[in-house]
Amino acid sequence: MTPVQGVIPWSEAATVLEAATPPEAGSDPYFSPDYHQAYAHDGATSWLYRYRDSTGTLMYPVRLHPIRAVGVEPVADGLQDLETVYGYTGPWATTDDPDFLRRAWHGFIPWVQEQRVVSEFCRFHPVLETHRFAAPGMTVIRDRETVAIPLTGGPAAMWAGYESVLRNRLRKAVAHGLTCRRLTLAEGLEPFRSLYETTMTLLKADDFYVFPASYYERLAALGDRLAIFAVFKDELPVAAALFLAGERTVHYHLGGSLPEYRVLAPNNLLFHTVAEWAMARGAHHLLLGGGRTNRDDDELLRFKRRFTKTTVPFFFGKRIWQPDRYAQLSAAWSRQTGTAPPPVLQHYRLDLRRPGALPQ
Repeated sequence: MTPVQGVIPWSEAATVLEAATPPEAGSDPYFSPDYHQAYAHDGATSWLYRYRDSTGTLMYPVRLHPIRAVGVEPVADGLQDLETVYGYTGPWATTDDPDFLRRAWHGFIPWVQEQRVVSEFCRFHPVLETHRFAAPGMTVIRDRETVAIPLTGGPAAMWAGYESVLRNRLRKAVAHGLTCRRLTLAEGLEPFRSLYETTMTLLKADDFYVFPASYYERLAALGDRLAIFAVFKDELPVAAALFLAGERTVHYHLGGSLPEYRVLAPNNLLFHTVAEWAMARGAHHLLLGGGRTNRDDDELLRFKRRFTKTTVPFFFGKRIWQPDRYAQLSAAWSRQTGTAPPPVLQHYRLDLRRPGALPQ
């Protein structure tokens, strides 16, 4: 057959995905056009590169972001960069045969050049291992471990996999009257948002992690694939989280809690309740993600590992398409900060007033 290839707007990709993507990827919310549309507030546009021939199919959802300035210095010439959406996607292919991948990715190059792309950053899906399908010219880096609670062995096996300290804290949470339940989107979005934004403020999180109301409104288009769970002390919500539910993997997405109630272990009860719910609906894993850093002793990672010793590695990929222009952007950063650029590929996007690392 004659190869089919090209780039289409992600908003038009639903029928393509439905026809060509295997269930393990097609059902994952991170690959959903609705999920990508939720990030329309940041000025980027979402696209899908696709290639198909007689030996296989490859698809790659990406976001194209204009580079208008570095700090206060404007950037001319219509430069842009690429990244995958926040979360876990990367390319998906029906085969990782090197000859097929070379053919498939060759057609991506002219579009990237036409769009004047300077750099590309890709977050791969740890469970689907989409780093297997990376373009030959991309540098792939194993960044950190992510925690995935196995759900196929039944409730007893899951409970036995918990650390004893976790089991004790779950009993403590129940003894103190904490309860956890799933909320509808209508009743749960505002309480969740309040808890989440309180937590981000306390953590002094980068502005990237603070979302406008339109983000949650668009995210609600996921329907049943978006789940909100909250933990209550009496009638007060003290912890809440958003989960993205695929057929095989349920993802922890965002969460927040009241610091004065953390001694009662509400987040322990929350993750345990969601694991039971995900198991009942037939999922294979509850993916909790990794730590706030890539260190093995990261406090958040240690907390998540109390639920299971099962981890899957998270990989990211990076590529500099225009080394000269990339060097110019880095130089603009250094001129304004008086420091060397941080070890973040797209550091030129950082707010110079708050030069924290982008979520890469």
